[in-house]
Amino acid sequence: MKNFTLLALCLTVCTGTALVTSCQTDAPTTKASKAPTKTTPKPSASPSAASASPTATPTAAASKSPSPSPTASPTASPTASPTASPTASPSPATYKQVERLGRPAINEGLITQDALLNTWNSVGPSVDLTAAAAPIAAEATMVLKAFGNDQAAVDKLFGALLPDVMRIDTTRKSGYAGTAAVPLGNVEATKGIPIGGRLITDDTIDVTLFLIVPDATEAAVPGLKTDNVAYADNHKPVMADFPYAPLPW
Repeated sequence: MKNFTLLALCLTVCTGTALVTSCQTDAPTTKASKAPTKTTPKPSASPSAASASPTATPTAAASKSPSPSPTASPTASPTASPTASPTASPSPATYKQVERLGRPAINEGLITQDALLNTWNSVGPSVDLTAAAAPIAAEATMVLKAFGNDQAAVDKLFGALLPDVMRIDTTRKSGYAGTAAVPLGNVEATKGIPIGGRLITDDTIDVTLFLIVPDATEAAVPGLKTDNVAYADNHKPVMADFPYAPLPW
C-alpha cells in the first residue's frame, strides 16, 4: 500500500501567497515532484527574497519582473556609461590662402588681370621665381615697360623685389631710410634690395613709385614718382611705446 505524505509549504512573498505541494511515494522509482511556483516580487523586494526558492532560475525571475531589477543593464540606467554615445572628434581645420602682401603696391600695381592677381595671392613667395609664376611675371613686365623701363631695368627690379617678402638687416637703421628726393636709401649694395624693413611712418607708395618709374619718365611726366600724400597729412604722431600706432582721429 502506498503511503502518501502531503507536505504543505506556505510562502509569503510580497502581496500574495503560494501553496506548494509535493507528493512522495514509498517507491523510489515513482518519485515525482512539482516545481514550486514563484510569485512575482514587488520592485522593493530585496535580492535575498528572490533567492528564497532554491529551484527558481534567475532567468525566469527576471522575465516575470514588471520593473528593472537592481542589477539592470547600464544602458537602462539614467547614468549610462560614457562609451554608450561617444562624441565624434572634430575634423582638422583647413584653411585657404586668399591674400598675401610683402611690399605695398607691388602686386596691386603690377598685376592688372584679376585671374593672375588671384593666382598670385593664392601661392607663397617661394613660387615667385619659378616657372609656375611665368604668366604673372609676363604681366608685371608689360606694366613696367609701359612705365618706360627696358628689359635690363625690369630684370634689375625683379632681382630687387622678388620674392615679395620684407627683408630686414638688424645691423642697419630700420625703415627705408630715405629722403624726400630719394625715398629709398636703405638698400643692399649689389642688387638694390630694400633691407631695412618698414617703419609706420614710411611712405610706402612713394617708395614703390620711386622704384618702378624711370627718371626719364618722371622728367617727361613730372609727378609720377609720388602720390602727393604724406603720412603726417592723415595720421597722428606715432606713440613712443607699444603698440606705437596712434589712435584714429
